Amino acid sequence: MRERASGKLVTLRRILCSDWAQVNETMANCYQWVTLRHPNIAVHQSVLLDQPTMDGDLPVCLVAEHPTGECLWKVIPALDASGRHHLALGLLEALSFLAQQHQLHNDLRPSNVIVSPADQRPILVGFLQTPGLERFPLGYSDFLSPEAAARTPAPTPASDVFSLGLVLACLALGYSSLDPLRRLLGGRFAWLLADEGNLVEILRPALERAGTLNPTGVSDLMGMLAGDPRVRPQPHECLERWRAAGETGVWLDEGPTPSLDAAEGQSLARANPEAGLATGEPGSIASTHPVLPNLTPPNLQRNLHLHQQAR
Repeated sequence: MRERASGKLVTLRRILCSDWAQVNETMANCYQWVTLRHPNIAVHQSVLLDQPTMDGDLPVCLVAEHPTGECLWKVIPALDASGRHHLALGLLEALSFLAQQHQLHNDLRPSNVIVSPADQRPILVGFLQTPGLERFPLGYSDFLSPEAAARTPAPTPASDVFSLGLVLACLALGYSSLDPLRRLLGGRFAWLLADEGNLVEILRPALERAGTLNPTGVSDLMGMLAGDPRVRPQPHECLERWRAAGETGVWLDEGPTPSLDAAEGQSLARANPEAGLATGEPGSIASTHPVLPNLTPPNLQRNLHLHQQAR
């Protein structure tokens, strides 16, 4: 965890490929992510081929510099209305940009949002996905949309909107760890409740009791959490609406009214400072593989050639 918070290079994901044709196709797709540049998205530094595994698979590694800052879980309890609105707009801007680039995040959750200490800017980290490439692992189940969990219909930018809706719900409820959300949902996944049509019935009263969103904000959030992706707003639509409404058009000045779940979650976070960080959750973006050197594409091609000769 110390290394991930220091801004050093980390391996985001190792993708095991069974043959060279799959390696080349995977490399081509990975380089699309390397070129992405946005203030609210961590820059992916390089793609490289790792040593073959014992089973003969060829791991392709996506390596990135992890930004300095705090995980969103740790920041939530101290945020006021202005801070919540600033974070929400930053995440909506990131998702709008990804949609324009025909990319998905598909693993949006508080653990994959780093808040910059300099300007409180939210920065998305994680493993991006090109729509339709189902061989890549999907995100963490607690924040997946119904279609992303079922892989049908294929995930779209509206799938990221659903995940963001859950993140913003945690923001509005003052949750500083995952446990209170799980208890609020009765131990069931949000995507399953949304698919059954029950998620809104659970979240709306909790958000109204918390008192951090005005009625317009609550209504917008419920739209983002619709079970049917066809009726969810697109990222740019959410961004335009919330930007036009302004802070007071969405959020209330009060901090969240502490519920039993929120109080328990904050107690757990204080007792275990690492709780809720990506390294402490299943499905973390940081692998246990050692940090790899940052190789430029020419060096990578040379490595590929050497590996092929060795075979």
